[in-house]
Amino acid sequence: MGDKIGKPVDHARSELGEFTPGMFVNVMYTSPTDGSRLKINFLNGDDNLLCVNPRYDECSLVLNSKLGGGWQHEECPNDFPLDKGKDVELMISAEENSFELYSEKFNYFSYSYLYRDEVTNVKCIQCEGNGTNLLAFVGKVLPDFDVGKAVYIHGRAPTEDGFNIDLVPSLPSHYKSDIVCLHIGVRFAQGVVIRNNNTKGKWGNEEKWNGMPFRPGSPFAVIIYAQKGGFEISVNGKHFTKFNYRSSTPLQSDMCVQLVRVPHIEKIEFIEHELLIFDGLKIVLYCVLYCIL
Repeated sequence: MGDKIGKPVDHARSELGEFTPGMFVNVMYTSPTDGSRLKINFLNGDDNLLCVNPRYDECSLVLNSKLGGGWQHEECPNDFPLDKGKDVELMISAEENSFELYSEKFNYFSYSYLYRDEVTNVKCIQCEGNGTNLLAFVGKVLPDFDVGKAVYIHGRAPTEDGFNIDLVPSLPSHYKSDIVCLHIGVRFAQGVVIRNNNTKGKWGNEEKWNGMPFRPGSPFAVIIYAQKGGFEISVNGKHFTKFNYRSSTPLQSDMCVQLVRVPHIEKIEFIEHELLIFDGLKIVLYCVLYCIL
């Protein structure tokens, strides 16, 4: 068994050290039945580089930016699904020149919103409103993620509950919810780190030995390295465990990493470094300055 995305909340917020092309936000919720509204905000202080505002009272989706204290002109795509009381899944990705909005729920929806400020200025993702069962997570596309490649994740853990790190296949939508090649579920209450995979909604056998290398509310650095036989996982500069590839979810050439319930994400970086083995001690070398406060 496993819980890929955790339990729903009524709001979501992640502080970001960086937001660059190739990163995305995926939001799931049940649309309100009373005709109210939601907001997904890409913030930099008082500026809002993109406000995604489904208005179920007006049956419209409104996109806008607030820069220098003033709202700019609205854009209103006309094919976004606005049925009340329905499950909605919306992905918003940062590309070179625009935010790309994408959804496969109900009618296919795709829309480009040209940047009105530098996307790298985004420092916070905030979701709020009257939708229920709200789930939001931040991720990044990992092109050509094959043997010898790795992903480095630096963030701060929540103070309670836990969080997830998932590796999923990258498709044209950058995300597919029913396949997880590697699920890392940090569960503070149980004192375990779950490793698992998921194929079309069916979880494999859990692995949860090797203790708990994370601390509530503390910074962490994780490196997931693609080796021939499986993923090598390092936490805070020390080898933690290996997760063998499973036949139902093998290593794929294009992957995404997604983080669920991580309140501060400093960096997600695609790296190419060697895994060295000395007398059975596995050490991942990554040339960045890293400090656990």
